[in-house]
Amino acid sequence: IMLSTARIRKKIQKCYITKVNTYPPYFSCKSGTHIFIFLTPSLSCFPFQTVVRLLSSRKPLLYSYQTSLPHLPVPPIQDTLERSVKPLLDVAGFQRMTRLAAEFEKSLGNPLQKHLKLKALWATNYVQKYVYLRSRSPIMVNSDYYGFPVCVTHTANQAARAGNIITALFLYRRKVNREELNPSRIPGTVIPLCAAQYLTKMSTRTFFLIFSSGVNKRSLDCIENAAFFVTLDDQEEGMMGEDPSWTKLCVTKHSWADAPIVAHLLYISLTLATDAFHLGYTADGNCRGEIESSLPPPQCLSWDIPLEVQTQVSESLAVAQALADDVDCRVFPFREFGKGRIKKMKMSLDSFVQLALQLDRGTFCLTYEASMTRLFREGRTETVRSCSNESCVFVLALEAGEDGEHCRKLFRKAAEKHQNLYRLAMTGSSIDRHLFCLYVVSKYLGVESPFLKEVSMTQKCLACFSSKIFSFVSYIIMGEEMINFHVSCTETVRAKQPYLTTLRFIFLVYRTLLNPDFKEATKANSDKQS
Repeated sequence: IMLSTARIRKKIQKCYITKVNTYPPYFSCKSGTHIFIFLTPSLSCFPFQTVVRLLSSRKPLLYSYQTSLPHLPVPPIQDTLERSVKPLLDVAGFQRMTRLAAEFEKSLGNPLQKHLKLKALWATNYVQKYVYLRSRSPIMVNSDYYGFPVCVTHTANQAARAGNIITALFLYRRKVNREELNPSRIPGTVIPLCAAQYLTKMSTRTFFLIFSSGVNKRSLDCIENAAFFVTLDDQEEGMMGEDPSWTKLCVTKHSWADAPIVAHLLYISLTLATDAFHLGYTADGNCRGEIESSLPPPQCLSWDIPLEVQTQVSESLAVAQALADDVDCRVFPFREFGKGRIKKMKMSLDSFVQLALQLDRGTFCLTYEASMTRLFREGRTETVRSCSNESCVFVLALEAGEDGEHCRKLFRKAAEKHQNLYRLAMTGSSIDRHLFCLYVVSKYLGVESPFLKEVSMTQKCLACFSSKIFSFVSYIIMGEEMINFHVSCTETVRAKQPYLTTLRFIFLVYRTLLNPDFKEATKANSDKQS
């Protein structure tokens, strides 16, 4: 729900300061602080930002802003209930959901809402406990399991690459421990982001009920006391030529930190800045520097594995192999144009891609896009429902062959709607985590609600990471002229729901739609060159 500019400015004028930190000088308003994200930046904002930057001229530490960040708010229950999956329901289904929502608001809604308000970090703990940790499905293929390397040639020597990466990781850990990293901010602003997840990157131990004594305990302590672990592959993996299929399973799990934190570790501080440019390699692919002969040689850990554990390990290995064999992972590099061209068309890159995916899908379905809530203290993630009324209207109009100018207006309207939904999610006003937490509290209190039960059936992907019935699409921007897409699902889903079959063509259609003079300009330039 987009607030009018007049209402936003009026609300900002009424907000008051509840906490002030002299170092760094970040002011947290009780209400209205994050309303600025809905406003177009004006010249009047720059003097305030300049004053804040001058007052914080000293270099802030990584966690300097943590105590100033506000807690995640509880959205009004009425606003949450008013927003639904209307594009995916017929008239009878929508009327039924409206009736169930009204009954829930009159009966259980307010009591459950009060329980959430009593919990300061109402969504953070629930999301981590019930979404990430409570699910018993294997995490290995049901979350992020690989990362794209940067477009920099490293070395074909796996041992040399491992040596540089280990060195880079320890340098990075030292910066985190000393808080020497610059605090994360929204680009182009002085608004800080939560840095709590940096604490759980390395040296995070787990409590074990087995292997509590003897040789197993000593070997397990070596693993648990380590900052991290590195695995070496015995075969080459990756995208081979133009073949999009790829089933390399590696890298990370998702419960301890969200994607931006992992990306900061892997790409900025590790792979790009340190490994490729700071440490580097010799001409023959080995690490630079002299060999340190005084270091102890590698040692093999000893284990005493009982027969029961061996049987369980064999069964787990069979389950893991079956999961890996059932994964269909495809990588699709789009090289015709990228972020630079989309920016010139005055279009949000995220909205452009999401609307293309809606058209490529071929049918309207419940689509979730991840968003972050790190504007708040210990904020994790939120979800954006990309399939909105506006996006459905645009897709139907484009498929019906309506006038280009009309489709262009619908396109920009749908893109603005998507951007607004993303802003709402970032400011803690989305609906999915709120509904999920209401459902958790209802289960804790032992009360049943037909509305929450109906909602939970349509939000299975929020409660687990099972890919048996869903397709997962992600993308990463590679420079100004390339976008890499990743699609993963099971082999069964791939056979029933082909994905990315027409995405390249849709991107070109959208480019022509937003810039109708592009084809003529390209033709004129080619004639001039000839």
